[in-house]
Parts: sequence; C-alpha cells; structure tokens
Amino acid sequence: MTAQRRKHLLLAVLVTLLAVLAGWAYGRYTVAKADAVRACADLAVCRSIASRIQGSRNKPNLAEAQELQLAVLARQVELAAKAALIAPDRVARIWPEPARRVEDTVYKEKPTQILLKDVSMRQIVVFLHTLTTSTSGLWAKSLRLSASRGPEIQDSWSAEVVVTYLIYAPPKAVQASAEDRGI
Repeated sequence: MTAQRRKHLLLAVLVTLLAVLAGWAYGRYTVAKADAVRACADLAVCRSIASRIQGSRNKPNLAEAQELQLAVLARQVELAAKAALIAPDRVARIWPEPARRVEDTVYKEKPTQILLKDVSMRQIVVFLHTLTTSTSGLWAKSLRLSASRGPEIQDSWSAEVVVTYLIYAPPKAVQASAEDRGI
C-alpha cells in the first residue's frame, strides 16, 4: 500500500467516524429537544395547578365537618337579606331538610329551603350572590319564581330558593376501616 493510498484510507475512515459521530450527536439533540418540549408542557401544567391552589386558599371549605347550626344558617340568610335590602318580614321561611348522601361518596348534601315574598328581581340576585359568595360554602341548587298578583304590583316576586352545602360524613364502615388503620 502506498503512502498516498494510506492517506486516502485514513481520511475515509476519519470522515466516516465524523459522520457517525455527527449522526449520534443529532440523535442525542432530537431526544433532548423532545425532553425539553415535554418539560415545558409539564411546567405549564404545574404553574396552572399552583395557580389554582393559590386561588383556592381564600375560598371556603368544600365541605363542613358537621351540619351548620340553624341559628348560624339563619344569621347568614339574614345578612344576605340585609345586603339585598330585603325587609326581615319578607323572608317568610327557612326550612332545613335532612342531609342526603351524595351517591357513593363520603359527603352528604344538606339542602335548606328559603322562601322570599314580594321582593324585586334585583333583590333576589343580590341576595343569592351575597349568600353564595360568603365563606359559608353554600350554593344555590334551585330557584323557583312566581310573580305576585295584582295590577298595582310591579317587579314583585316570590322566590323559593334551595341552597345547599356539603358535609364530610363518611359511612360508618369507612370510619371503622380508617380507625383500624390508625388514621
């Protein structure tokens, strides 16, 4: 083998090795790029979750540990009525219903019927907004309106509102199981 031929062979081996090295580096680059794209997506999800957690710190609890006392619930209704400029005699009834289990969960739903008589639509909206945005955890489940009768009565409504909240109340079997595990 001549020196010239040896140089060409060495140069060919060197170019081949450089091509293999470039292919390997490109493969590593594409894997790293895909990992970076996934990491950016994960970061966006984490930021979104962190934002929701931060926002939920100021919100009311999802569920109460026990039923609200009727006096506490009545006080919240009174405060909402006062904010809506509803006279106390216009709140005709506050009627708590029995708590009912929410499907197969550890929660019970506690509905309460509230009857408002001869109030304006604006008062109803302000009342519901005030009642459901307080820290009580209440939300409006249903609303039934009926117009007051009489030719001289304008914008006067009777409203039957059902507000509800959740109570954390695991079934006895779940409580016993948790106690057995030392929780």
